[in-house]
Amino acid sequence: GKIEMGQGVITSLPQMLADELDVAVDAINMVMGDTDRCPFDQGTWGSLTTRVFGPELRAAGAQARAVLLELASERLGLPVERLAVRDGVVFDSTDQSHKVTYAELSKGQAILRDMQSPAAPKTAPDYKVMGTSLKRRDALDKVTGKAQYAADIKLPGMLYARILRPPA
Repeated sequence: GKIEMGQGVITSLPQMLADELDVAVDAINMVMGDTDRCPFDQGTWGSLTTRVFGPELRAAGAQARAVLLELASERLGLPVERLAVRDGVVFDSTDQSHKVTYAELSKGQAILRDMQSPAAPKTAPDYKVMGTSLKRRDALDKVTGKAQYAADIKLPGMLYARILRPPA
């Protein structure tokens, strides 16, 4: 439900999620501002997206990673503690030839699973992406004027005229 208003969240949010899931930033496609596909979360204001929604996104990413590790554990017949993840590939930390990808585990389907307890998001020493300087995903659109904002919405001429000049 969040939108990009110039703070760079279309770049920073994928950084957060990529770190939690152990995938490349480019593997994250953010759908923003589409309340038919995203939860409605009160809107975007006050620079709250990063500090309020960011931790929620990280928690969801940590939970998703934990679920995927459980699925990989079942598939590979190994304890979760022996598994590691790099670029969306779960592998046996003692023998990397035993592996399975997130895509193979999910098969493009929603995964519904209850966890015994919430997974803890990573801490700063474990970050690989957060804290790095990335090229903003929206940079080209901003400097060329292609970026669209709510202020760019134009009302149909007749409706606009009625707003300016009420009927007599």
